[in-house]
This record gives sequence, structure tokens and C-alpha cells, in this order.
Amino acid sequence: MPVYVHLSNLLIRKDAIEKKYKGGVPQFRIDCELDTGRFYFQEDTMLFCLVTMNYDEHDYDNLTAKGLHYDKKREFSEDFVVLSRHYGLLWEGPWLEHNKVFAWHVGSDAESVMRAEKISSLTMNEIGKRFERGENPFAAIY
Repeated sequence: MPVYVHLSNLLIRKDAIEKKYKGGVPQFRIDCELDTGRFYFQEDTMLFCLVTMNYDEHDYDNLTAKGLHYDKKREFSEDFVVLSRHYGLLWEGPWLEHNKVFAWHVGSDAESVMRAEKISSLTMNEIGKRFERGENPFAAIY
């Protein structure tokens, strides 16, 4: 299920949170203050997406302290990736695909990916019309 690509996105596999993160998804939500509205984030059934303005603002230390993988020397994680709208992926994640507008787990259903591709090809005029109708074409796609 695709999530919208903001300026800088820390995309984390939900299955990694469930299996490796101390306290699992409930503790992750508390630690990252996801349910408070303090920070902007998105999620779908397979990914969490934490959003910042710049890619160097993401906090890997908290994630690794709680059990997720990150190799500082190689600047690589098997559990999460950073996707910058302007610079692309900071490292490859074989479990992630994107089209610069949306990102999704490779296990996402084909219908959701096709919907993301369709939205990605809309003109600015059509996007504006959707917002005027009260739709948000850039919300996470389920």
C-alpha cells in the first residue's frame, strides 16, 4: 500500500518493528509519538513513514537501540530506508519501490500500486480539482 513521498521519509518495515523492536508496534507508536499528532507520519499495512524536512534529521539511534538493524559504516539498514524527494534513496532497500511520488513495499497489492501510478500521472489542474472536492490524492493508499 503506497505512502506519499514528502521531502524526507524514513520508511520502516512494519514486520521489522513487530519482530525486532522492543515492545513491538505499540511501543514504537509511543516512542515515536505517532498517536499524539506532534509529528507528521503516514502508515499503511506494511510500512511506517516518518517525515522530516531534511534527511539528516532522522534518528537512527533510537531505532537501533530498540533492536532494528543499522550498519553505520556501510550506512545501510535491512529494516528501514531514507527516501528524499530530491535525492532519492540514501541506500537501497530490496523490499521498497517508489516512483518519486509514492513509495510502497514490494508485497503491496497490485491494485494499490496501480492507483498510486495513476495519481502520480495527474496534472496539477486535476490535483487541484480533487483538493477542491475535499479529496486528498496524496493520502496513504489502502
